[in-house]
Amino acid sequence: MARRRIRRREVGLEAAAHVAAEGPDPAVRAGLLADADRVREALARLPEKQRLAVTLRVYQGLSYKEVGAVAGCSEGAARVHYHFAMKRLREWLQ
Repeated sequence: MARRRIRRREVGLEAAAHVAAEGPDPAVRAGLLADADRVREALARLPEKQRLAVTLRVYQGLSYKEVGAVAGCSEGAARVHYHFAMKRLREWLQ
């Protein structure tokens, strides 16, 4: 049986803040802004290479190859940095 790959949608903090600013419900807006703050704080806790991988991948939309070139590592290492960063962020933000 073929395994179906599910891709998670990544949304930048700026997009979330934009939605929050235009949302009709102040409670929803406050919640989204608080969530964005939590994500920023969690990103700041990541090791430098992991933070860079997430920032370049999610906010700049770069490929793993491009992330590796900017970070001074291989494409495979960029994938590993991103993977472990996202794992940590999911754990911290639960």
